[in-house]
Amino acid sequence: MPDLSPEERAWLASHDGKIRLAPAPNWEPMEFFDKSGNYKGLVADYMHLIEDRLGIRFKVVRSPSWADTLDRAKRKEIDVITAAQPTPERRRFMIWSKPYVNVKTTIIVRKEMKQNFSLDRMTGMRIGVPRAYAVGDFVRETYPDLTLENVESNKAGLYKVSFGELDAMITEVPNALYVIEKEKITNLRLAGDTGFELNQGIGIRDDWSLFAGIIEKTLAGISDAEHQAISSRWIRLETDPFYKTRTFWYSIIGVFACVLIIVGTVVAWNRTLHRQVRQRTEAVRFNEMRLDALLQLNERSNDSIEEIIEFAFQQMIRLTRSRFGYLAFDDQEGIIYSVRSGDPDSQNDLTTTVTSGFTIETRGLWKEAVRRKKAVISNRYLESNPMKKGLPEQYRSLTRYMNVPIFKGDRVVVVAGVGNKTDDYDASDLRQLTLLAEGLWRRLQRKQVEEALARDEKNLRDIVENSPNGITIIQNGRVVYRNSKQLRLAGEINLDEQIRYEHIHDEDRAAAKGFYQGILSGQPQETELDFKFYTSLENRTKENLKYVTCLVTPINYRDHKAFLVTTIDRTRAKELEHLLTVQDKMASLGRVAAGIGHEVRNPLSGINIYLRSIEKGVADPAKAHKITPAIEAIRNASGKMEAVVKRVIDFSKPIEPKFAVTNIN
Repeated sequence: MPDLSPEERAWLASHDGKIRLAPAPNWEPMEFFDKSGNYKGLVADYMHLIEDRLGIRFKVVRSPSWADTLDRAKRKEIDVITAAQPTPERRRFMIWSKPYVNVKTTIIVRKEMKQNFSLDRMTGMRIGVPRAYAVGDFVRETYPDLTLENVESNKAGLYKVSFGELDAMITEVPNALYVIEKEKITNLRLAGDTGFELNQGIGIRDDWSLFAGIIEKTLAGISDAEHQAISSRWIRLETDPFYKTRTFWYSIIGVFACVLIIVGTVVAWNRTLHRQVRQRTEAVRFNEMRLDALLQLNERSNDSIEEIIEFAFQQMIRLTRSRFGYLAFDDQEGIIYSVRSGDPDSQNDLTTTVTSGFTIETRGLWKEAVRRKKAVISNRYLESNPMKKGLPEQYRSLTRYMNVPIFKGDRVVVVAGVGNKTDDYDASDLRQLTLLAEGLWRRLQRKQVEEALARDEKNLRDIVENSPNGITIIQNGRVVYRNSKQLRLAGEINLDEQIRYEHIHDEDRAAAKGFYQGILSGQPQETELDFKFYTSLENRTKENLKYVTCLVTPINYRDHKAFLVTTIDRTRAKELEHLLTVQDKMASLGRVAAGIGHEVRNPLSGINIYLRSIEKGVADPAKAHKITPAIEAIRNASGKMEAVVKRVIDFSKPIEPKFAVTNIN
């Protein structure tokens, strides 16, 4: 026992068995609980050593997660944290001892990523870190541009990296090696050092300063040999090659002495080892096949829904080494139930039966999974259903089966099943079937969304292409879309980099130029403009003149600001307007016809009277002096008639309107 004061001894005596100690969950081999619930690991050995030195016993409290452990420590629901990095946040509610465990952190990636990594070379990668761990705080503060995702445990994070959901995982070296070896995750490797080392101490609640001093004295009394002994029990160290040790040479002598006995043992061992190697090799091969199947399933973006289902179904049978399987989908069209039987290695023997709904005739296959709402494995099917109820006649040879329900919320949307594997189904088969079924469901959902979007896009494009108006989209000063009506309407109009305005009528050219320059610059001054232009630069005739109205609307096009320019052809409207004007003039002309006739008839009557005077003057020389005044009167009357006729002609003649600038001030 360390040298303690009477006050410290009294404190320990009063708190024996009451000090609540909370190990970190899922932190093998540092600390964990075995199948019997015993507290074990490297940190656990230190805690047991402290108990022995102080002559007390801790009260071990189990937490579901590391974040929960920290929350409970803040609320004083636990008294001691066994080992952790003393960050500034944690110092607010805990007193921390000097570090007694030093742990390096590393970067874990899939083996297919060959290069070595460091934190400054991982921008753009999806990186997992354990929730509430100090290494996550270090990475966020030091490399804020990295994309980090919290995971509930190192084990969960390493599986996400293995299945491609994450690109990398940052965690402690001992725990990473332990999980990879225990879970047999064969496609991961250590790819680099983070540069961050965990110097972990014991955390004591901040109102127990007396006990903090006791812990400090106890840790100081642990010798280097004891530290080394604890570390070597849980963390593998590099050793000399076996042929350089004395044990090897002593073993050689023993081998020669026992060679006859060992020969038989070696033969048996070799056979066993060969079988194990074959099994391990087969397991590795199947793991690679499973990963490849998931990858291919995600990459089949151009396949139809039927082709995706067909691929997933064949992979289910092949990877679980089953002799038949089935898929059921629950959607708006009802349930399609497929059953296939045959040798998975011989696709020619596969047959298909399709029915709608979970029928009574097939309930022997799907009933338990739907009723329990969880995966079901039955390696002794005849014991659970000796009468073979709910089995189609052609599938009554079922001996073992496995099925997995996939949920959307609390509703079963997919039931995937396989059966008649030559040996028992195990957790590996269940995991593979679950991953394939979930991957299939996600791929089908994504495919349905993609097809719906494609249909909507086609419908919208058909509407735009068949619009009676010209439609143009201008983005960043460039024309990125024109419909066919715009191309037919515009003629030689050009809104690309070399803009041409020669086709626009002289009267409208300045206004049109300012209008389009504003659009191309991204700051239109007007939202509507009427102008006219010639569809041919070589033939500037009235027949080639188009009247249009352009409307500008700001829009979001492919996630960027753009302008929608709608061009409305008003040429026909102008022609109709002109016809209405002519008709109106003709009607007006008819209304004034009576007045015009009166104005013409009066001069004509005078002309007739003066003509008779001229006749009399010619016949009677005495009256010849009246001829000259009569001729002058006829000339005046003729002038009046000519003026009336000219006004009528000017009124009815179609002419181009002319505009003149007038100062109204």
